Amino acid sequence: MRFVVDLQSKPNVTRSLLQKIVTDTDDLITNGIINKLKIKLEPLLKSCDPVQKHEIDKLFEVLANPFSKLNTDHLRMKYLEDNNLFFKPQTINVGYCKEKKCVNGVEKLLMVPVEGHLLSLKKNLKSFFELPGVLKTAQQFFK
Repeated sequence: MRFVVDLQSKPNVTRSLLQKIVTDTDDLITNGIINKLKIKLEPLLKSCDPVQKHEIDKLFEVLANPFSKLNTDHLRMKYLEDNNLFFKPQTINVGYCKEKKCVNGVEKLLMVPVEGHLLSLKKNLKSFFELPGVLKTAQQFFK
């Protein structure tokens, strides 16, 4: 997961490029490395007891889907939000303004809501200072 999050944090990596990297890396691991490893280990697994074989099969299942929770942009954004690594801005109504609108062929002056976006400074700073070593570094800086 760190691999994907690190890539997503880089400004020169677009969402479409990130999706291509995730898809291609997943394909390389699943259809390349894991399949070849399974084929090589198959003769050895026949001599294992059923419990060990089952555990190894479960391990292969996990390894075969490294990006199962991050394989789409939606899942990546959900993961970041759920782990307080990304905060979606709140849309708030800041007032109204008059705007000319054409209604049934007649131009009318209507009150239209004006919206703004709010990023919680409290949430962002809290998450920032909870990162490993950040609070300690900031405290040392102010000494």
